[in-house]
Amino acid sequence: MHATAPDRNPSLDTLRGLAILLVLIGHYGKFAPYDVAGQRFGDWVTDFGHGGVLLFFVLSGFLIWSRAQTVVGPVFLLRRFAKIVPAYWVNVAFVALAGLCVSFFPAFGLRDTLGNLLFLEGSFGIIPLSGIYWTLVIEVKFYLLFALVFFTPLRPLLWLVPLAAFAANTAAFMALGRASTFLIYLPAFFVGAALAAQGRDPWAKGMLPVCVALTALGLALFAPFRGWQAAVFFALDAALFWVVYRGGFEVRWLALLGVISYSVYLYHTTLGYPLLAEYGPGLGAAWPALLVGVVLLVGAVSWLSWRFVEQRGVALARGFETRGFETRVQP
Repeated sequence: MHATAPDRNPSLDTLRGLAILLVLIGHYGKFAPYDVAGQRFGDWVTDFGHGGVLLFFVLSGFLIWSRAQTVVGPVFLLRRFAKIVPAYWVNVAFVALAGLCVSFFPAFGLRDTLGNLLFLEGSFGIIPLSGIYWTLVIEVKFYLLFALVFFTPLRPLLWLVPLAAFAANTAAFMALGRASTFLIYLPAFFVGAALAAQGRDPWAKGMLPVCVALTALGLALFAPFRGWQAAVFFALDAALFWVVYRGGFEVRWLALLGVISYSVYLYHTTLGYPLLAEYGPGLGAAWPALLVGVVLLVGAVSWLSWRFVEQRGVALARGFETRGFETRVQP
C-alpha cells in the first residue's frame, strides 16, 4: 500500500482528488449568483481554493522526496518537467488561441504568451495567462532548488532550507515591507517531504512539526490575502494527509478525479472561468445547471489532456532515460 514513490497509490489519488475538489469549490463558488446569510456564497468558500493549493504543495513535496531516493539528478528533473511542462504548454497555447478566436475569452499578446511558456509570468511585466499559473512557477522553482541541494554535496543541509526560507522572508518583510511568495510556500513542500521521510531519515520526525509551524506562521504573517485563514486550512491539510495516507483510505470517485487532477487544475480556470463569467450572470436558479455543464466539459477536456499529453510526455521522458541516463542511484 505504501511503497516508496508509487505511480498510482489510491490514498494519494484520493488526496489529489480532494485537493482539486477544494480548488473547484473555492474558485467556482465565487461565480455563484447567490447570497447566504447576507454574504455572497463565494465569500463563504473562498478559502477552499487556497486550502486545495496548499494540499497540492504537500503532495508534491511528498512525491518529490520519495522519487528522488532512487534516481540521479538529471532523471529526477527530466521526469518532473515531463510531467508538468507538456500539459502546461498545451494549456498556454489553448488560452492564446481561444483569446484570438472567441470574443469572451481574454486576449493576450505574443510577448505574454512566450513569457508564460518560459514560466516568466509575473516577471519583466509579463502578464499571467491564467490566475493559477503562479503556483506552477513555485513548483518549478521548488524542483530546481530541491535538485540543487539533494543531488549535490549540499544534501546534509536539506532540512535547513525551510528554516532559511522563513528567516529570509522575515528579514525581507522587516526591511522592505513585503515577502517573497515563493519563500512563503516553500516550507509546505518540506512538510510533504518530512511525511515521506518518516522512518527513513533521522531528521524527518523532528522536522515535520517544525515545517508545519513554519508554513502556518509564514502564511499568517506574510501572505497578502487571508493569511490566518490559510494557516488554519494548511494545518488541517497536513493532519488530513497524515490520516488518509497512513490509514490507507480510498474514496473511489475522488481517486479517479485525482488521476486527472493536474489537467483539471489547468483547465478549470482557462476554460471554466470564461464560460461561467459569460453565461452565468442573471441565470439565478438555473445557474447550477450551467455549473454542471462546465464541470463536465472541463472534466472531458482534462481527461483528453491527461491521456494524450500528460501520459505521452511521461512516456517520452522514459524513452530518453533508457537511452541517455543511468536511471537509478547506485548502492
